[in-house]
Amino acid sequence: MKKLVTNSIEKLLKLENLIVITDKMYEEHQDDDKATPFSGDGIKIQSYLAKLQYWVEDAPGRDSDELELSVRNRQTLAEMMFTCNEIWRTRTAVKSGDLDITSLDHTDLDLQIINFIKENQKITAIKHYRATMKEMFNQEKTLKESKEYVDAIAERYQRQAGEHRTI
Repeated sequence: MKKLVTNSIEKLLKLENLIVITDKMYEEHQDDDKATPFSGDGIKIQSYLAKLQYWVEDAPGRDSDELELSVRNRQTLAEMMFTCNEIWRTRTAVKSGDLDITSLDHTDLDLQIINFIKENQKITAIKHYRATMKEMFNQEKTLKESKEYVDAIAERYQRQAGEHRTI
């Protein structure tokens, strides 16, 4: 288990580098008035790194190669991996030019929708998507558009979750 956690730290450091690169690209397209010093993705990665480093350095069993994680911590690790995969997909697509730079604005929104889906709150996810698109992006989305968007996110989540069940 310690090897899995250590390997996850190495992958998070690679993801952190990708975030730094794409944040620089994003800042070039943002107004100085709206610019924030740290992206939400960067903050998440720092939080994840701190948690993983605690598990390796300070958690019980850290001195052995067999670091024991509770079922809850294993689930947390799986959720962190899932979130990082979503961030990685978006960031690499932006870096390669396959996805518009403004898509970075939607990463947090997509993850919020996934959380609603995990809680079986699809209607709330649709309402949240519509409200966020209106408030943050000044875009009116119809109920049909919102449902299709949330359905696409849900389908992708279900497919990925099925591939990576931890329990």
